[in-house]
This record gives sequence, structure tokens and C-alpha cells, in this order.
Amino acid sequence: MPIPLAYFVTVTTYGTWLQGDARGSVDMDHNEFATEVIRPNPLLLHVKRRHMKFEPFRLSPRMIRIVDAALAELCEYRKWDLLARNVRTNHLHAAIFAPAIAERVLGDIKRWPTRKLREAGLVARERPVWTDGGSTKYLWDQASLTRVLDYIIKQQGPDLREQRTF
Repeated sequence: MPIPLAYFVTVTTYGTWLQGDARGSVDMDHNEFATEVIRPNPLLLHVKRRHMKFEPFRLSPRMIRIVDAALAELCEYRKWDLLARNVRTNHLHAAIFAPAIAERVLGDIKRWPTRKLREAGLVARERPVWTDGGSTKYLWDQASLTRVLDYIIKQQGPDLREQRTF
């Protein structure tokens, strides 16, 4: 299989963006950049909330800085090109060129920062940080990559790495 120009990875924190949410959500059938998402569904959202074993997880300013640094460290270690990233309180986006399968990239993007958060004593071992799965979209052309980079860099709000409180 050919290697895409980049992967556009999105991961949400545990319990903060469930399927059925009014903001829309994705699943295996709604997972292409700029395509329709799952429509709001209060019943589905209620069911997803009832199945949660922990409260929703949000990243603090310190956690955001740790996750951001961990993404850069991961990409340097794996020799992947981190084209853009943006860590928010309830999700992260990254555009990465990686000569690896998408599942490996997604898994590492969740594991590496989680390990760093646990090493810093900020997250208990049994506490989930991220939702199951995530979104890894293949970017095959420069136009798609340019749109994604603009979205990650310019359309997410202020840079939270510099924030001390919210």
C-alpha cells in the first residue's frame, strides 16, 4: 500500500466527546476529512455516558505542555515528521508524515503522552486518558494537507501551551 503524504490524527480525551454529541462525532462510516459526521443523537449520547466507568478527563495547562512535548519527542524518536500539532483540553490534532501504518501512529500518539503523564504523577495507572480509538485520516495530496495544517494551526483557538490557567 502506498504511504500517504501525511496522517491527520485526532484523539479526544476520555468521555469528553461521545458519539451522539451535539458537536457531531465520527465512527468507521463517518471518518473522512470534510465529510458528514454522525448527527446529534441524545439517546445514543445517554447510552454512551451510562457506559463510562470514570468521569470525563480534561487536560490541565501542565498536562497540555507535557502532551505537546511528548508528541515532539515521539516523532523525533521514531524519525517521523511532525508537521503540526495542537493539544487542547479535550482533544489533540496532529499532522504527521510517518512511514508506518496508521494504527501504529495512532497507538503511539496515545501511549507516549500517557506514559509521560503517568511518570509526572498526574494520572493514575488505572485512569483512562483517551477515548478508545481515534481518527487517522490519510492525506494524499498537497491541497488536503494544506487544509489540515490550516485547521490545526489557525482554527483551534489560542495556543494553550502558554496558558497557566483556564
